[in-house]
Amino acid sequence: MPKDDHLRDTPKVLLLAALGAILAVFWAQQLWRVEDWRTPLAWHQGGDALFNVLLAQNIAETGWYLENPRLGAPGTLEIYSFPVTILGPMLAFRLLGIFLAPGAVVNAFYLLGWPLAAMVAAWVFLRLGLSPPLAAGLGVLFTALPAHAIRGEPHLFLANLALVPPGILVAHALARKGLDTRGRIWALGFALVLGASDAYYAFFASILVFVGGAIGSFERRSGRRLLDAAAFALASVCGIVLATLPSLLHGIPSAAERTPAESSVLGLKLGQLVLPVQMHRFPPFGRVTEGYVLGGAAPGLATESVASALGLLATLGLLLLFAQLLGVQAPSSHPETTSIMARLALAGVLFATVGGFGSLFVTFVSPQIRGQNRMSVFIAFLALAGFGLFLDSVFARFPGGTVGPLAWGSAALLTLSGIWDQSSLLAIPRHRDNALAWAVDRDWVGKAEEALAPGAMVFQLPWIPFPESPQQEGIFPFDELRPILQSNSLRWSYGATKNSPTDLWQRAVVVMPPAEMVAAFRAAGFAAVVLDRRGYKDSGRRVGSELRRLLGSPIVASGDRRWELFSLATDRSAAEMAKYPDPEIFYDSFESGESDRWSEVGR
Repeated sequence: MPKDDHLRDTPKVLLLAALGAILAVFWAQQLWRVEDWRTPLAWHQGGDALFNVLLAQNIAETGWYLENPRLGAPGTLEIYSFPVTILGPMLAFRLLGIFLAPGAVVNAFYLLGWPLAAMVAAWVFLRLGLSPPLAAGLGVLFTALPAHAIRGEPHLFLANLALVPPGILVAHALARKGLDTRGRIWALGFALVLGASDAYYAFFASILVFVGGAIGSFERRSGRRLLDAAAFALASVCGIVLATLPSLLHGIPSAAERTPAESSVLGLKLGQLVLPVQMHRFPPFGRVTEGYVLGGAAPGLATESVASALGLLATLGLLLLFAQLLGVQAPSSHPETTSIMARLALAGVLFATVGGFGSLFVTFVSPQIRGQNRMSVFIAFLALAGFGLFLDSVFARFPGGTVGPLAWGSAALLTLSGIWDQSSLLAIPRHRDNALAWAVDRDWVGKAEEALAPGAMVFQLPWIPFPESPQQEGIFPFDELRPILQSNSLRWSYGATKNSPTDLWQRAVVVMPPAEMVAAFRAAGFAAVVLDRRGYKDSGRRVGSELRRLLGSPIVASGDRRWELFSLATDRSAAEMAKYPDPEIFYDSFESGESDRWSEVGR
């Protein structure tokens, strides 16, 4: 069947891809076990998943995600110093938030991304020349990549895989026949949206588009395609600037700390790319990867790169592509497209692998793009395309050709086996733990809101930097958002951006002797202190004992005994108000440029 005839089946292919993706995520994530859809699927896991819920809550309470007066007390939460390119997702959050609670917004964004990515991938596969059965099936396998499920809600915006395939389509077009006026407008529009939605994917797509432009320019002896590639990259940069414009206008230095050395830890490992996914459903396969990660060639490097596994079918596709580069010509329904996919895949591996060209970029240009393992989804799409082009040459020999019943049945069987192979026990949300942790947090925060007046400020101990911080004993990044995300009327101290005036004041206060610290809280207007026992080596025994001595028994305690809330209610004398640091002092010194003297306080 000619390629143009394949496109007539686009609606049917997209519908099948969407249905397949829905069934895949329902099975792989065991969604029948969800007890309350308002509970984020990764609530128990925490980390960045909690930050994503915060973004949805900020939008629900203030209309946009950058500020929230209920956090960062006695100041306010401002995320301007943490520039992130998530304008597109935030607009989706705003739309979903009309109908859903913040936790449900995050769930919906993640789960709807499965059928969306499958449809976009299937649409691109059709335009690359794949038959309808394989376009639909491989679209489902693309959205069911380990990277999608393992990254999940903690890496919510990297799990937005629908952003990946169109960039590869542009790279293919530049390498093969170039872009006409309509294609140029479409490509630039997509690049703008891509840059405003995820800087990583915009960067990776621009690299492949440049490679595609270089291939086309070299083979056609024309520099026009390189100019089109440069325009694509420029449009994606414009998208990034648009998304980060509020931060740029505020002129606040970034609080995100990145170093070139991180690229060695977060770079792509070829072993993890081609080996079975960690915690594979077939235990012998899982043990192979465990041996490599824990005791083999990559000990200590089992970071987020565990999500880069391709799965068996995509690995076969990658090997077929590389074999062609070595002169071994495997059958293909579209040899020229296969050749382009092979060269793009090689470029992706050379850039992303540890010690590759990506390490040079983070060393000499910018360390912000240090997680090159995240390029694995581009390599996976190219590998699946290569595998599909090979299979189409096989399906063409079937009775009925590439769209006959045997082809459809074979594609369905491959899709089911691929979903099973690519799914990992590691990626299954802990639904029961989620429900229990959610109920515990909701219960004690609800009691706290009954005990304190609306608008009352609560200081959270221990002090934890925001927005990024290493694990502190049993407190993981963004863990201190848990009570905040269950609260509707109280103000909380967590959320003061690093080196902001409020942050400097908090750091100065928490290193005071206990009695002076409590007095300073009162002087600043705080009504209560909440102790997170997991933040201390002794489970908070010493600090808790001091707070009991000074304030009496906690007025609220969580069911798991992790959180204890102490009331600060007392008469505040004028002398006490004058004795301890006023937050306004820190605002004044910050504005006058004198705040550097406090930079080491509280560390």
